[in-house]
Amino acid sequence: MGNEAPRTIHAKRCARALFAALLILASVALASTQGRADESSATAVFASMKPSLAFVVSGSGKSLSFGTAFCVASYGDTSIFLTNRHVVGKDNAPRLLLMAHPDRVQTGTIIREGSDLDVALIAVPVGDVPPVGLAPDTPSEGQGIAVAGFPAI
Repeated sequence: MGNEAPRTIHAKRCARALFAALLILASVALASTQGRADESSATAVFASMKPSLAFVVSGSGKSLSFGTAFCVASYGDTSIFLTNRHVVGKDNAPRLLLMAHPDRVQTGTIIREGSDLDVALIAVPVGDVPPVGLAPDTPSEGQGIAVAGFPAI
């Protein structure tokens, strides 16, 4: 990276992280109960989940943190996202790239953090994000599941 300015290096790292995240999102798989990949089901599940996801960036300077959040409620002009507390750290205004609106980054507000659990709720001033649909029951052994997000960034 030589003599590049810190801002340029930071921008390149963020671009690489975002590209990696999008690749990870594109590789979501859903296994059938017989253990074979069911691509049409995986595609449908991913298509329904994607608008509910957000890529979270918190911190500043050399201390950035990245993670995944998903919409749990949306009303009026506000959507609420759930993420891990360790992702937002002490940043009270994390930035989120909403998959429902990938054309711009939104600044969120931490509205609740778990004291014993590693969770945080972030309010974002965009009201038309669909909440993710979660299964009403615990999956049974061997049942197919879907996973989507931005791990290991």
